Amino acid sequence: KEANNAGLYDMSGNVVEWCFEPSGSLSRVARGGSFNSSPTICFVAYRNGNGPSTARPDYGFRPVYSGD
Repeated sequence: KEANNAGLYDMSGNVVEWCFEPSGSLSRVARGGSFNSSPTICFVAYRNGNGPSTARPDYGFRPVYSGD
């Protein structure tokens, strides 16, 4: 796929990502869909209610480098 206007590539659908969200009832949520998900939930805004103790082969995380 081509990069978008911000220079980012679409990485949806590889693994469900664990994300930190300081607001809401959960501080960590699983977002997006994976190779193992239904096509109806394969979008970045999808939030899964599974807690951090959930272990699945399609759950992962994306490391971020701040450049410092």
